[in-house]
Amino acid sequence: MASKVTDASSFASLGLTDASRLSLLDLALNRPCSTESSSSSVPSVLVCGDGNFSYALALAQHSAAAGRAVDITATCFLSGDELEATHPAAPDNITALLTIPRVAVHTGVDATSVHERFAHASFDRVVFNFPQHPERKKIQRHRELLAGFFGSAACLLKPSVGDGGSGSGDSGGQVWVTLKGGQGGSGAELAGFHGRPYGTTWMSQEMAAGSGLVLACAAEANVGELEAGGYRSVGFRGSDKSFFTPGSLVHVFCWPGDLGRLASSGLGSGSVLHPLVWRHDLCFWVDDPLTFSPSSLAAFLRLRLGPHGLAFAAEPFDEYTDPSTGRQSRGFHVDIWAEQRAITKVTVKCSLVHFSRFRRLPISLMRADCAPLRPSSL
Repeated sequence: MASKVTDASSFASLGLTDASRLSLLDLALNRPCSTESSSSSVPSVLVCGDGNFSYALALAQHSAAAGRAVDITATCFLSGDELEATHPAAPDNITALLTIPRVAVHTGVDATSVHERFAHASFDRVVFNFPQHPERKKIQRHRELLAGFFGSAACLLKPSVGDGGSGSGDSGGQVWVTLKGGQGGSGAELAGFHGRPYGTTWMSQEMAAGSGLVLACAAEANVGELEAGGYRSVGFRGSDKSFFTPGSLVHVFCWPGDLGRLASSGLGSGSVLHPLVWRHDLCFWVDDPLTFSPSSLAAFLRLRLGPHGLAFAAEPFDEYTDPSTGRQSRGFHVDIWAEQRAITKVTVKCSLVHFSRFRRLPISLMRADCAPLRPSSL
C-alpha cells in the first residue's frame, strides 16, 4: 500500500498560553482607559451564570483597585426567592456590586438567550465560568448548553477594527469559558485529564465551531487567585457547595479573523489551537488502476479542500479486488482540519460533495463516512 499522503508538513507547535496572560481577573483587557474615559473606550464584560455573583464581585473589586474602568454586566440563571434559597451569599454580593460604578446586575438570565436581553455587538468579553446544565448526568445536555451559549454570545461580541491579516488593529470580542479538567475535550487538557475519551467530553470546540468561533488559546485556570479575591465556586450537584477545580482550563474563543490580532498581543499563535480533526473515510472503485495513484487522490483533495482553507492527510486502509470482475477498490482515511477557520462535520461533508463526479479522478464512490477525532490524532 502507498504511504501516507499529507497536504501539511506538520501542525504548528501549539501549547498552553502563559496562565498569567489569561487571568480571569484581568481578562486580557489591556486597552488604556480611566474613569474619565468615554463609555465607548471603556471595555465591557458580560458575566454569565454567576450563581452567587462572587466572580463578578471579585472582578469588579480587582478592576477598581487597579484603577481600571470596566463596564460589568453580571447575570445568573436563578432569580428571586429561589436564588436566595440556593445561594444565600448572592444578596450580599449583589448589594456590594451595586455600590461599584459601571456595574449592572441581572437575575433570571438564561446564558443561551443573552442575545435577547442585551444589545448586539456590545461586549469585549463574554465570560462563563464552570457552566453546568441542571440535568447534570446527561452529557448531551451540557453540550447543548455550550452550543446554545456560544450561539447567543457570538451575537454580542464587538467587531474587530483594523487589518486582521497583519495582526494590527483592535481585536473583536472574545468568549472566555472555564471548564473543569477533561470536560472541554481539546488537546490543551492538562496532564492527568488529556486521556479522557473524546466521546465523554463536552466537545467545547465543536460546540463553538457551530457558531463560527475558534479556540485561540487556553491556560490553566488560576482559581486560587479568584478565591483570594473572594470568589467561591458553587453548583456542585445543583447546590451551594463548591466543587473540585484543580486542572481546570480557561478557554478563549474568538472569530477566526482575530487570531492574528490576539497573537500580536501575546495570546495564541495566530492559528487555531489544537484544531479539530475530522476523519472522512472514502471507499471507492478504481475505474482505471493504471492511472490511479495516491498522488492523484491528493491532487483531487487539494483542489476540493484547499480553496476552503482546509488541510488534509490521507492514509490507505483497504484494498480489494472483486474475484469475478477483477475490479479494484480502495479505502482511504482522510483527516481534515483547518488552522484559520471553524469547521464542523457539515463543513467537511459539503467540501467533498460530488466526489464521484470529479472527472479527473477515475473512481466511483462507494461510501463516505465522517467522524471527529481528537486534535492530537495527527
